[in-house]
Amino acid sequence: MTSRRVPAFARVLRSPAFVTGAVLLAFSLLTVVLSLTLYGGNPLTVASPPFIEPGS
Repeated sequence: MTSRRVPAFARVLRSPAFVTGAVLLAFSLLTVVLSLTLYGGNPLTVASPPFIEPGS
């Protein structure tokens, strides 16, 4: 069964707005991870920043 109709998700994936959003999202995530690693913090321990001493 051959259909010439392009699926909706394929149109969304090829739309310039989705591509731009995906690139911006990936860039922002990369920037957050890089900044966390440069600050010497583990990205998995964002809830507990190193400047808060536990038990103080």
